Amino acid sequence: FPENPLDFLPLHTKPSSAGIVSKKLGLGLSRRALLGGAPPAPESPLQSPAPPNSRRLLAPPPAPHPPPPFACRRRGAKMSVLMVTSVGDIELDLHTDLCPLTTKNFLKLCKMKYYNGCLFHKVEKDFLAQSGDPTGTGSGGDSVYKYLYGDQARFFNDEIRPELRHSKTGTIAMASAGENCNASQFYITLRDDVDYLDDKHTVFGTVAEGLDTLTKINEAYVDDKGRPFKDIRIKHTYILDDPFDDPPQLAELIPENSPLGKPRDEVAEERLEDSWVPLDETVDPGQLEELIRSKEAHANAVILESVGDIPDAEVKPPDNVLFVCKLNPVTQVIISL
Repeated sequence: FPENPLDFLPLHTKPSSAGIVSKKLGLGLSRRALLGGAPPAPESPLQSPAPPNSRRLLAPPPAPHPPPPFACRRRGAKMSVLMVTSVGDIELDLHTDLCPLTTKNFLKLCKMKYYNGCLFHKVEKDFLAQSGDPTGTGSGGDSVYKYLYGDQARFFNDEIRPELRHSKTGTIAMASAGENCNASQFYITLRDDVDYLDDKHTVFGTVAEGLDTLTKINEAYVDDKGRPFKDIRIKHTYILDDPFDDPPQLAELIPENSPLGKPRDEVAEERLEDSWVPLDETVDPGQLEELIRSKEAHANAVILESVGDIPDAEVKPPDNVLFVCKLNPVTQVIISL
């Protein structure tokens, strides 16, 4: 990064006038100017094509050796980030040589713990899972360059490379709201050959390990907008390798302790939290059956109270009185012979 970060970014820069600048950003090559302005971001930047009539393409977790096809390293791909989610871990390879502006943004946001608590706010079965928005709505998020250089640097330019395609399950790319409008949101593909997205979004990494976690995300029950009914969150991100020097301004943006829980900016509708576990997974079958009988008995007592058979649903007959059942006039009894 230059000593004066605004040397490479005129304050009047607009998305339509972004150009090549000659300043070096510490990456060994010239960088396009970061974009200013804040074009309206749609609630869902990515739209899937008509759902394919194909079977599930995700397979069970492969054996450690040999690695799955999508784990093969491309030139410049390095094991860079461990992402811990509420359903499992994902290890990410980033194309730091081919997409330095994008991968630097991702790595520095991880270092800031920006992604901690972020929802996977959109999951489209056998297509993609989208995250990286602290609001949880799909319309928020900022790049690290905004925090370093100001609001005019909220978005940065695409780094679309012809050799980086959406060809394998686990491809990671920027979920931008439009051309050259990348910020913090990203998506991970959940099947092979999503060529519908080629040349539209910056592919900057692949999932090296964690196919089983992608399978769990892909199988999530979602509403008609793709939001899981049970929250799936990024819990933590750990940087394994970062080839980029930290700019001096970054130190004050890194929290002393890793934040837990929801992001403070989250405004998404509340759902079942990721810590919720179905009852049948926490008790043995005998206890579950007894609990169900108890609930049914209480429900029946409430019905009897409502029709006037008993004064209160919680009432119990005296121990020295024989309880005799009688029919209420409003109760219809059908006897089948």
